[in-house]
Amino acid sequence: MNQTLPIYQVRISKRAKYARLVMQRNGMLEVVLPVRMNHDDAEHLVRSQKDWIAKHQQGMQNQQAGSLAVDVLPNRIHFPSLNQVITVKYISHEKDFHQENDGELTVYSSNDAFIPQILQHWLKDRAEMCLSSMLFAIAQEMDETYQSVSIRLQKTRWGSCSNQRRINLNAKLLLLPQDLMRYVMIHELSHLQHLNHSKEFWQRVAQFEPDYAEKRQTLRVWEENTPDW
Repeated sequence: MNQTLPIYQVRISKRAKYARLVMQRNGMLEVVLPVRMNHDDAEHLVRSQKDWIAKHQQGMQNQQAGSLAVDVLPNRIHFPSLNQVITVKYISHEKDFHQENDGELTVYSSNDAFIPQILQHWLKDRAEMCLSSMLFAIAQEMDETYQSVSIRLQKTRWGSCSNQRRINLNAKLLLLPQDLMRYVMIHELSHLQHLNHSKEFWQRVAQFEPDYAEKRQTLRVWEENTPDW
């Protein structure tokens, strides 16, 4: 391996249709290859994406050093799309609930094990107030209409769209940078015309997000590093 390149590991996947980069939670870079490709292809991909890799490895280091480390409860929660940072404090109490006032969230809990659930409930409430209006604005931009939108807390999906034209959004979208949140919404709204990932679907996405391929790659990094709570 060329010493000037970032350190990486290669994984051959029978399910992979194309080569892609995955930034693991521990900072290790993984190159996923379909069976038809080899280690030379992996090196070529890493070499071509050196700037992207350096940018996101640095971002992960900054994130892990900050308040959104995935393995600890946050002292601050950043909502990039709202340009807002919420400070968090924890207080032992006989009941389990939360209060928010002037940019400060207070979590009261009878047991530390309940704190993640309290945070999730609060985040879902926050997302319900914000994400629906954001989706509606982008739908108007795309001249699309949907039947309904629901906000959920999901571990594996940022969003989905059903054949009944119902859109689901992950409450954790609030934790993403605004451009990535917008991409997810454009992606799901594009499924209103194409309930697949066909060439026509991606052409529809590209009309409103020309850099969708880069956004998809960046989103995978965030998938590995969203808070566990």
